Amino acid sequence: PIFPTLAIMACDFLAIPISAAAFKEGTDFENIHYCSGLDVDVKQAVICTKSWLENSEY
Repeated sequence: PIFPTLAIMACDFLAIPISAAAFKEGTDFENIHYCSGLDVDVKQAVICTKSWLENSEY
């Protein structure tokens, strides 16, 4: 991104709220870049959401 700090803030503040239960514990997101059926924006959203959930205090 051209503005990496802004991109991180956007992921934190503008992300679509989802339930942590939507992600099974131990789900492998390392290979999400190889999922040809997903749009690039969807892949980035999933990675952002996973990161947000891992770092949340809930």
